[in-house]
Amino acid sequence: MFTCDKSKEATDICAVFRNPKNWRNEQVLEVDRGGRAIPSSGLPIHATTVVETILNLNAEHLVAARKAVIAAQLREIARVKAKHHGLSSSRKAKIAAVLCVQAESAEFASVLLMVADRLRE
Repeated sequence: MFTCDKSKEATDICAVFRNPKNWRNEQVLEVDRGGRAIPSSGLPIHATTVVETILNLNAEHLVAARKAVIAAQLREIARVKAKHHGLSSSRKAKIAAVLCVQAESAEFASVLLMVADRLRE
């Protein structure tokens, strides 16, 4: 299996995507509840092709791994919810803050950020 850097090799994707170092938004990609990586709004229309074809970020094993992380996080949130007989706004904010800190060093950081965003909604 190849990582995205290996599969894109010397392909310059910045013309139809964005260089993350020059992107003003927090995230170039988002993860949906199904574990699929999707370009953030504001990226060129061909960004989806880059994600799917060149970077191969929605390879079956990557989507499955993201789904497993999502499921684990949702189970933990459900456990906390049951323990406290619900989730107050402040408890949701605390969980979201912890997820954001964990995302700084986690392998599937984008998944943790997605779950944190959902808690803030």
